[in-house]
Amino acid sequence: TYRSVYLKEEVTVDPDLGPYTAALDDIFGNPEEGKGWAKPITENVQLNHVEEWDVINLSADSHPIHLHQVKFQIVKRCTTNATCAEGDGVLGYERGWKDVAIAYPNVDSEGEPVVNDEDEPIGFTTTIRMKFDILGLYVWHCHILSHEDNEMMRPLCVYDPMNNSTLNLCCPGELVYNEPLWNEENKIQCVPQVSGKTL
Repeated sequence: TYRSVYLKEEVTVDPDLGPYTAALDDIFGNPEEGKGWAKPITENVQLNHVEEWDVINLSADSHPIHLHQVKFQIVKRCTTNATCAEGDGVLGYERGWKDVAIAYPNVDSEGEPVVNDEDEPIGFTTTIRMKFDILGLYVWHCHILSHEDNEMMRPLCVYDPMNNSTLNLCCPGELVYNEPLWNEENKIQCVPQVSGKTL
């Protein structure tokens, strides 16, 4: 399974204070459209599946991205508008199993993100490969404290499709899993629950 996730920032007036909001997302868009901690879970992964994630950094900062409860390999790195082969851009010390990968930015000589003709950022992609072999609800986030404290952290759910109790983990708050498994956006379908019964 392949998926793309995006790193975005909206900085404060005073850059010494760090980002005003830092977001992780599963869609391309403006920083303010990024998903924060409380948005519905978009990274729902089936138990024992191997996934490759293209971690696309659209910001001007490097971000050490950490996934809880899973080890991964850094597969390749290149600008988002380029084609690169496995191993490209991976440094010697980055080979082997990791739980943090640096997502580098694509910036010009003045430290600003490189953009295309439509003024959209051309990100820098770090591809990671992992097998999700532990059931549960956990997180992935930037390991810079001021970033993870400012919404650059998202829930991640590993479920067993044969076990409804693990599917319910992927539904936050008072929501529960409901048939069909996937909605039109290829995400787990969650519905409100009242007194143990779904509405």
